[in-house]
Amino acid sequence: MIKFIETKHQSSFIQKMGYLLVASLPLTNIKFFGHLYLFELIAAIIFLMILVLFAIGFVKIRLNHTDYIVLAFGFFSLISVAINIDSLYESMRYYRHMVLVPILVYFLIRSIFFEVYSTQKGSLVLILVTIFLVVSMIIYYFRTGLRPEEAFGIDSLITASMLAAFAIFFFYYHIEYFEGLLFKTFLGIILVIIFLGLIVSMTRSAIFGVFLIPIILRIILNKKILQKVFLFSFLLGVFSLIFISYFYYHPNKTNFSPRQQYRPIELEREIDRITNIDSYSDDAKRRLDEWGYILSIGMKKPFLGYGGTYYHFAKGGQSTAHNIFISSFLTSGFLGLALLLTLYSSACLNIFSVNIIEPRVNILRKFIFASMIMMLMIGITNDFAGERAILFFFVIALSTNLNEFSKR
Repeated sequence: MIKFIETKHQSSFIQKMGYLLVASLPLTNIKFFGHLYLFELIAAIIFLMILVLFAIGFVKIRLNHTDYIVLAFGFFSLISVAINIDSLYESMRYYRHMVLVPILVYFLIRSIFFEVYSTQKGSLVLILVTIFLVVSMIIYYFRTGLRPEEAFGIDSLITASMLAAFAIFFFYYHIEYFEGLLFKTFLGIILVIIFLGLIVSMTRSAIFGVFLIPIILRIILNKKILQKVFLFSFLLGVFSLIFISYFYYHPNKTNFSPRQQYRPIELEREIDRITNIDSYSDDAKRRLDEWGYILSIGMKKPFLGYGGTYYHFAKGGQSTAHNIFISSFLTSGFLGLALLLTLYSSACLNIFSVNIIEPRVNILRKFIFASMIMMLMIGITNDFAGERAILFFFVIALSTNLNEFSKR
């Protein structure tokens, strides 16, 4: 995305700052003055450094198609602020957390990790911090017997479980490229520990995803026709879910109340959450009712949406829609939803266009695409709150960088 000109020392320092930025991404419980996240502070410092180098002519900038889509997404999302001009603080807060800072992280990752080695090392840094969170979750669970929502270092348990799934993909795809029983055994032990952390998190999307996603990758990554089928199925699936939710779970048919409690909250804290079959059907029914209710509101302003202040509109204004696409439709209308779908599709095409069989590139390709599908599963069932929007744009940036590696 950028090229440093005769500034090896400066670019090396910025790259080290980039590793620090990546290490801070999972640590969303570290804040300054109650509002400023650690990763936001580091991102601002790196951005200013690159801005100075650009101003004095030591940096050149070159954008590709995904970069332009990200910029379009950022500028279009300003409409959500303008719509809620009477609630400027809340709408700007939404824009900061869901759009502005994630896009800043995207372009910083694009700028800093411009080599295969740095991208691989940056991914490893993220995984090592994730292992710390996983160990914290395991210790908390065995001490209390409860779902580790209050474990040390955990701000969002869903985000932590998603990162744990990323870590499983990272080590799983490294095992097949390394020889030596001792090394494979060591990676296997790490995988078991991370999976144990995933189990005690009781996050169903992440647990099932680590089994399902490697199968999906094995089927589609080497077949162009299956890649097209995947993209078509993804787009069709999103629109089908919206259609079914709106027409079959409209509140006129379900008598849904956003403030109604449908099941004991204690179930969320027990292992029964992932073993009780009835809990799956109850949860699916509740979410479809919620989506139908939200869509019935969104259809009154279908083109530009209601703005960012409506992001936390579910459960009587206390929660998100638990579906990033329905949330996007509510806040930004069909145009915002179309941009989000275009962005995800562009990232998939970045991965599909990589045909290099060099081991490091192939590992990154599988790890990034597996993480992208994991983000899709989390986004459909749990939304991108809890700073998951940051990680979404982080993964999209990695896919764009990988595409450029293959071209070089």
